[in-house]
Amino acid sequence: LKNEGLVREYEIAIPATGILERVDAEIAEQKKDFKMAGYRDGKVPDAMVRKKIGPEIMAKEIEKEVDETLKGLFEEKNIRPALQPFVE
Repeated sequence: LKNEGLVREYEIAIPATGILERVDAEIAEQKKDFKMAGYRDGKVPDAMVRKKIGPEIMAKEIEKEVDETLKGLFEEKNIRPALQPFVE
């Protein structure tokens, strides 16, 4: 989108389906050992596990996907960033 001096601007769309699948897999994995008052270990309902740790896992997976996408873009375009990229 923009290429002026040291400033580069790109627009990249990351599909949510892959991220959501990884989030669901991670929640299913952590559910096996999840502990919560009132439930036996590993027997907490999916909705409760998702409510407690879902946002944290989602943020981690989004950050990982953005990092991988940026790394791929930098390698493809042969870019060496001087500063941390601004992601919106």
